[in-house]
Amino acid sequence: MHVRIVLVSLLLPVTLSAQTLQSRNVATLQRFVSALSEEEQLPVKCGLSAAMAFRQYAADLPAEQRSRLQSVMQRPSLAHSYVSSGGNFRIHYDTEGPHAVDPKSTNPDGVPDYVYEAARAAERSYFLLVDSLGFRPHIPDDGEHGPEYDIYILHLGNVYGWTFSEKQVSQNPVRYSSYMQVDNDFVGGYFSKGLDGLRVTVAHEYFHAIQFAYAYKNEDLFFFEMSAVWFEDVAFDSINDYLQYLPSFFRELDRPLHLRNDWHEYGSVLWLKYWLQDRDYRSLRRMWEGLEVRPALEAIKQEVEQQGILFPEAIAEFYSWCLYTGTRAVPGRYFEEAAFYPTISIPPQRLIEMTGDTLIVDSLQALAARFFQVNVDPTQNFSAILNTPSPATWRIIGASETLSGELNDAVLRQGPTPLLLKAVENEGKIYVAAVNGGLPDDLQQSAELLPRETYELNLSLRVFGDFSEGLLPPRPNPFIVRENTSLSVLYSLEESAEVELAILDERGIPVLRRRIGLKPEGLNQFVWDGRNENGEQVPSGIYLVLLHTSSGVQSVKKVAVIRP
Repeated sequence: MHVRIVLVSLLLPVTLSAQTLQSRNVATLQRFVSALSEEEQLPVKCGLSAAMAFRQYAADLPAEQRSRLQSVMQRPSLAHSYVSSGGNFRIHYDTEGPHAVDPKSTNPDGVPDYVYEAARAAERSYFLLVDSLGFRPHIPDDGEHGPEYDIYILHLGNVYGWTFSEKQVSQNPVRYSSYMQVDNDFVGGYFSKGLDGLRVTVAHEYFHAIQFAYAYKNEDLFFFEMSAVWFEDVAFDSINDYLQYLPSFFRELDRPLHLRNDWHEYGSVLWLKYWLQDRDYRSLRRMWEGLEVRPALEAIKQEVEQQGILFPEAIAEFYSWCLYTGTRAVPGRYFEEAAFYPTISIPPQRLIEMTGDTLIVDSLQALAARFFQVNVDPTQNFSAILNTPSPATWRIIGASETLSGELNDAVLRQGPTPLLLKAVENEGKIYVAAVNGGLPDDLQQSAELLPRETYELNLSLRVFGDFSEGLLPPRPNPFIVRENTSLSVLYSLEESAEVELAILDERGIPVLRRRIGLKPEGLNQFVWDGRNENGEQVPSGIYLVLLHTSSGVQSVKKVAVIRP
C-alpha cells in the first residue's frame, strides 16, 4: 500500500507588499505607544525597532500617537547624574516625580542602589564586549552631558528599554551615536523584575549601542535582537530573561530563523546559543565585522564555513538540538539549559501512522525545519528520503523514541541520501524533520518581506523487514510511469565499497549501466527515471536491477515497468 499525503495549506507562499510592510511597522509603533502608556499588558522587550520605524513611518500615525512618541524620542532632562566607576557611563535619574527611582542607598558612593546597579551592569557589559571580546566601543556623542555614554532611567510603562540612534556619523555603512533609556523599577508584568530586569536591559541595550558602531541595516534587525538577547544572558547568566520567548519560538520552528517578529527574533537567540556554546565567543564579533560589508545571513554563513562546517549542516544540527529539550533534555549535551526549554509538540496534521510506503508533499521556507512524528511497526526497519530541487542545501533528521520517552541520538543526512533507523533502534515512534539550510534568494529584502520564498519538498517514508546486505525491493513496484517520476532503488552495504548498478530487460540485455563509485556503509539510493543509456523511455515490461560491489556483493531484484 502506498500513501500520498499532500499538505495543501502549507504550499501557499505569502509575500508581503510594501503596503503590508508599512502597516506592520505602524502597528509596531502603536503597540509601543500602548506599552509606554501601560495599556499593553505584555511588556515590550526593546524599543529599537519602534525607534527606527518612527524615522520612516511617523507621518502615518494619528497625531496624538505621533506627538507621544516625539516626546520620548529625544533626550530627557533629569535632575541628577552619576558617573560609573570605570568612567564609561553617566547614569541620569530623578528622585522625585514620575521617573523617580527608589532612593534606598547601601552602596559606598551614596547614590540610589538602583542607579549604582545600572552603572555596574553597564561597566560589566563594556568589560565583556570591548575589553574581553574585542568589540568596538560605542560611538561618542560629541560630548552631550560629558564624554560618557548616557543612560537615562525613566518610567517607561511596560517597556524594558531602548537605544536611540541619535546622530548618523557615516553613510556606508550607516553608523550612529546613541543613548539609552531603561525603566525605573521593572514592576508589573515583566518576566524579570526589579534589579534583574534592570541588569539584563542595560546589557541588551548597550550591545545595541555597540552594534551602531558597526552598521545599521533595517533588514537585519533580527540579528541585532538575536545578538543582544544572547549577550544579556552571557553577562547575567542566572537571570534567564530569554526563556519567556521560547514557547512561541518552539511553536514556530517551521518559520524562518530570521523572521522579523518580536518574540521570534528574541527566541532565535537559540541559534547563537547553539553556535557559541562550545566555541570562542569572538566568533560573534567576526559576524558583526562581516555585517559591515554584507547582509547578516551572509556574514553568519561566512563565519560558519570559515570554521570548516557547511552552513546547511550547522542549521540542521541546530534544529536537531531542539529535539533534546524539556523532558528530553540530556545532561551535559546539547543546550546547556535545555531542561528549562519547551518540548517540541507535533501538530495533528504531522502525526503520520505508517500503513505502507508514504509520500509527504510539502513546502518549507529558508532556514526553517518541519517536524513529523511517525508511528511505525517496531519490528520493522524505517527509512526516509528527502527529495528537493536543490538537495545540497537540505538535510533530513531522524531520531527514534524509546519506551521510556527518551530519544536516541539524531541521525542527519543530506538531501536524497537515505536516512535509516534499524528495528533495534526503533520502539514504534520516530521523529523526522526536513531542514531547509539554504539562504533566501533576496537577502536584502528577505527579513523585511517574510515569508517570501517557499521551496517544495517530497519526503518518502518506508518500512521494511529484510535488512541483509544488497538490494532492497525497488519502490514503487510496479513502476507506473504516468503516476511516478522515478524508481527508488535502495541498497545496503556492510562496508564502504565501489558500486556498479545495471538494469536488464527480461531477455537479460542491459538497458542501463552505472558505475556509481565509492559509497559508504549503510543505506544508499539510486534513482532511475525509466530511460535507457540513450535517454529513451524503456517500454513496459519486466526488468532486473543488478547490484555488484568491489567487496563481492551481488544482488538482483525484479521490477515491473508500466507505461500507459
